[in-house]
Amino acid sequence: SEPPALILVCFLFMTGLFFPAAHAGAETVPVIDLRLASAITLLNETDVSLAAVGTGILGFSARGNKNVKAEFSLEAVAGDTAFINVRRAYVKARFPFLRLTAGKAPMSWGDGTAYNAGDVMFRDYEASSDFMSETLRDNAMWLASAYIPFGPFSFFEAVFFPPPLNLSELFANPAAPPVSLSKAGAGGRFYFKAGGIKIEPGYVYDGRGMVHLPYLSLQGNLGADWNISASVAVPYRDANPDNVYETLDISWGLFYLLSFRSGGSLSMRLEGIIRPSAAWTEDESGDYGLLLYPELIWASGSGVSLMLRSVISPVDLSALIMPGVTWNVFQGFSLLGFVSIQAGEEKDLYGYPKAGWLTFTAGIQYRY
Repeated sequence: SEPPALILVCFLFMTGLFFPAAHAGAETVPVIDLRLASAITLLNETDVSLAAVGTGILGFSARGNKNVKAEFSLEAVAGDTAFINVRRAYVKARFPFLRLTAGKAPMSWGDGTAYNAGDVMFRDYEASSDFMSETLRDNAMWLASAYIPFGPFSFFEAVFFPPPLNLSELFANPAAPPVSLSKAGAGGRFYFKAGGIKIEPGYVYDGRGMVHLPYLSLQGNLGADWNISASVAVPYRDANPDNVYETLDISWGLFYLLSFRSGGSLSMRLEGIIRPSAAWTEDESGDYGLLLYPELIWASGSGVSLMLRSVISPVDLSALIMPGVTWNVFQGFSLLGFVSIQAGEEKDLYGYPKAGWLTFTAGIQYRY
């Protein structure tokens, strides 16, 4: 986590920027998102654990000027100990023919909710395991980017991200040598539409791993929205085709939304990731060549939502299944309930009686 003293300085500094902007006529919106949850987990046939955890986001968002947008927010995870991190700290400025972004900002390349092989900047091709979250993919990093629009469905975007900086080590040893520029990264992507299909080729060089990361994403609609992305990792000094093939990732997805006159809706999603060089028969590694993510979400239109999310491993016929319910009781205040079940044998990727094979979670969430 970031050093607490630095976080406090950043928070006070950004507060000093946002509040004068508010007095000048800009709209400054506080950002508060607090979630408190307790979970009962069956560790094995006899042992049970109970854990309580709180997660929160606190910050400010400035949106008063249509050409400038800024956000600063902290996120925390608290149990018996606490983890605090700078979640967002960026400014976006729009010029007549250019949009610039600087700071710790979200960046989403490629397509996919659970699986996205085009997410080469973060190399986070699989989403987080927090299936209680509405947003499965919410990455941000320190960067500078330039966005050049060419039309309604066409643009080029270039990005530079600096070398990683461990502030804890820097504070402990200010005389330490600076991080080498060779650890920085840069890349770009084109986005255009042809024949009703959105096409997105892109490339990133990641100096942290000294690797080239080209990718291609396609998106369209055939009754249902569909997408497919593919990427490889080419080492800087060794571009052996066999090694490159082992890094090939292919993600795909289908999405369909039904809306009802009553105001409710039913969204249906199916995504998958394919790794041709991974295992296609059962083994102890659990690194299989195919994973699936089905999702159903029914929103009643009156504040109650039912969802069913799952990760399925077809190779060993196991699955992680998570049904859940949310109830928006008052504006910004919701009750949450989820169950997590591992279906399969002990030697499978998911199964009984693995530790945590069954979990019951209940909580509340407040947003402002």
